[in-house]
Amino acid sequence: MRENLEVSASKQDPQLATEKTLDKTLADSFPTSDPPSTIPNPGDNDAPTDGAAGPRLTGMTPGSWAAVCIDSGEVVATGASREEAESTARRTGHGKFSLVQVPSKTDGTVAA
Repeated sequence: MRENLEVSASKQDPQLATEKTLDKTLADSFPTSDPPSTIPNPGDNDAPTDGAAGPRLTGMTPGSWAAVCIDSGEVVATGASREEAESTARRTGHGKFSLVQVPSKTDGTVAA
């Protein structure tokens, strides 16, 4: 009986019929096969940042570049340019690293 009411209502109002169809599609798709993420903010710790390399960059030339291993956090290569640090890291067999520029100011910012 309810389906008959929905059919007669859909003949009267095409917008209502579209909304009901979408509602049914959404209702039929839940629960999904993928559970919700349990990580509060999954993008927070994807790769080291300037601050994450922190003390490991101490003593390095300000404005230079460092390749930091993603797994261990250790500096695996350095260079005057981003390209130099990257090529040195790859040449020495490192594939999973993040490139960071050594801060050149006391407030931690990098010169442009």
